[in-house]
Amino acid sequence: MRIVRAADCRRMAWKNGGGETVEIFTVPEGAGLSDFDWRISSATVASAGPFSAFAGIDRTLCVLSGEGLTLAIAPQAPVRLDPASAPFRFPGEAAAFGTPHGGPVVDLNIMTRRTRFTHEVTRLTLEAPLRVLSAGAEVAIFVVQGVLAAGSSEALAAGDCAVLSPQGERGVLTPLGGACEIVLVRIIPA
Repeated sequence: MRIVRAADCRRMAWKNGGGETVEIFTVPEGAGLSDFDWRISSATVASAGPFSAFAGIDRTLCVLSGEGLTLAIAPQAPVRLDPASAPFRFPGEAAAFGTPHGGPVVDLNIMTRRTRFTHEVTRLTLEAPLRVLSAGAEVAIFVVQGVLAAGSSEALAAGDCAVLSPQGERGVLTPLGGACEIVLVRIIPA
C-alpha cells in the first residue's frame, strides 16, 4: 500500500491557467498533463470559468467542500453539484464551465486515459471497518473528512490518499474516532 500525504502533494497551475490544482497521484509517476494514464487531483474553483480540456480522457468530479458548483457541459442541461452529490462523470474534451455558489468550492478530479483505463468512483461514509481487495484494479482511497486507519499503516487524515496495487493487495479501512468520509476509486485496465 502506498500512502500519499496531503502535505507532500505537488501544487501546479491548471492546464488552462485558470487556477491551481493539487496533484495527488499520477500514473506513470512524473507524467505531465498530456501523457498520464490516470490521475487524481484536487482543485479549488474560486470563480466562474472554463474547465481545462483533456482530449481522450474520462473525468469524474466530486465536490468535497463549499456550497456547490453548477457545471455546464453543452449540449446537456447544467447540473448542480455539492458535497452530498454523487460523483459526476463527463468526457474530458467536452467544453465544461463551472460556477461556484457562495464562495470557493474544492473538488476531487479522477481522470483516466480512455484507451488504457476506466474508473469507478464511490463516495462512502464509514462507521465500521471495510475490507478492500484490489484484484486486477488499482484502488485509491481518498480521505475527505475524519481519520482512517488503512491496514497496518499510519492513520490517514483529510486530504491523504492510500493506493493499493492491482496484484490482489488487501486492506482494511477502519474509521478512527467516529465516522469517516472517503472517496473510493477503482482504476481498471481497458
